[in-house]
Amino acid sequence: MAAYLPLANIELPPLDAEALADLQALAAESMGWQPLGEGAYLHIGAKDDPEQVIHVVGIPDAAWAGFDVLLLT
Repeated sequence: MAAYLPLANIELPPLDAEALADLQALAAESMGWQPLGEGAYLHIGAKDDPEQVIHVVGIPDAAWAGFDVLLLT
């Protein structure tokens, strides 16, 4: 029977900038963010929001649901 290591005990090499950018893009798009161009995503919140404020952020987060958010990575 094979021995399995807990995930916390597995050493992974650090990610290079391109791999990290790919993971950030995947995370953003999986939460419904729309790609605008390289490193820029838009999340449309409530379309009936009278304030029409766009928040600019650097990390995609599901907590921004309901807000208009521009992600720049």
